[in-house]
Amino acid sequence: MCPVPDATTGLGAVAFTELTAAARERLNGALTAGDSEAEARLLAELRSHVGSVIGPVAKPRTVIPVPEVPKTRSGKIMRRLLTQLHEDDTLGDTTSLQNEHCVPQIAQICRERVG
Repeated sequence: MCPVPDATTGLGAVAFTELTAAARERLNGALTAGDSEAEARLLAELRSHVGSVIGPVAKPRTVIPVPEVPKTRSGKIMRRLLTQLHEDDTLGDTTSLQNEHCVPQIAQICRERVG
């Protein structure tokens, strides 16, 4: 999860999520069968799951499925970078990324979903 500006609360949480292979297969199968609401239901389930396991205060405003999240060479998720991608801001230093190839993919996903 990463923080993003929210008009009501000041900051809201957005969850960038790597779907499991089973979830991707389930989603792709439903979409292939013509179920256009399958992704919305899956993302609502994920939001609800966070709210029930961690608590309502942790429920993300939005869940965005991505192929992978940007990580440093030590394996830490670069939340700052996710916030910048979500807000379409200028990206800061990315030299410590181990998987820089995912940045343009996430940027495209954010443009399609947010923008």
